[in-house]
Amino acid sequence: MSGVTSKQKALLVAIPIVVGAAYLVAQSFFAEEPARRTFFIVEIAIMKLLGAAGCFVAASRYRRREYMGVAWYLIGIDYFLLFAKDLMFGKTVHLPNLDPELAATLRVIFVVIGNVASAVGCVMLARVWHVAGIALPGSRRLQYAAMLVGIAVAVALVGWGTWQDLGTLRHTGDKDAYVAIASNLGDIVSFSAIAPILLTAIAMRGGALAWPWALVTLSNMGWLLYDMSWSFERQWALSEHTLRIVAEFWRGQGCIMAFAAGLAQRWAIRSASRT
Repeated sequence: MSGVTSKQKALLVAIPIVVGAAYLVAQSFFAEEPARRTFFIVEIAIMKLLGAAGCFVAASRYRRREYMGVAWYLIGIDYFLLFAKDLMFGKTVHLPNLDPELAATLRVIFVVIGNVASAVGCVMLARVWHVAGIALPGSRRLQYAAMLVGIAVAVALVGWGTWQDLGTLRHTGDKDAYVAIASNLGDIVSFSAIAPILLTAIAMRGGALAWPWALVTLSNMGWLLYDMSWSFERQWALSEHTLRIVAEFWRGQGCIMAFAAGLAQRWAIRSASRT
């Protein structure tokens, strides 16, 4: 048994499609500032909160300190800290009477902690095949090659943006550069986990966790495309208006795929516990 019913599968496919379409339609109604800025603040907050909710829902199906539960909690903590950071220490939305310098420092702290948690959680998920004794498809050489390709792609797509942010930090000392660097480094580690997670999903084809693993892979890909949008913004030759639409679309997909993955995980484990 797959652990996920046909109706649940249809819902898991529909969620990111409907959310993505709703975003594209909704943003078109907010073409002018400051309404457009407010739209993105609200949209980003909702997406991050949904990502956190999905991960916590998945983690709640496991016993305390159980390997899989810890991995999902760590990824959920990242989403929640990013949500809290925007809500309390953002440049536009923040706590009243908050010193801007302190706010910048707290943004760095929250992003660093969140990205470390997410990176560790993704690595734990990527190692499930080893912990659970799952046989991955293909030869050992092919498996390692896939992992190396994942690392190379992550560095190629996010590394350039990281190098630019390091240059900004050296020349200006802007604390927001720390935020970008921490985010990029965390993403490199998380993106590097895409290959083993994908291979695990393929190995579990027809198994209870195939859908959660496939959606986690797509979530990581969404974040990869989000970072790629900003890393190569000059090469795209797009207006900032259009680039923002594209980048936020992929960030939203990364978040909503995490939400869907959490639902799939919960449904799969609940179904398995009944059999």
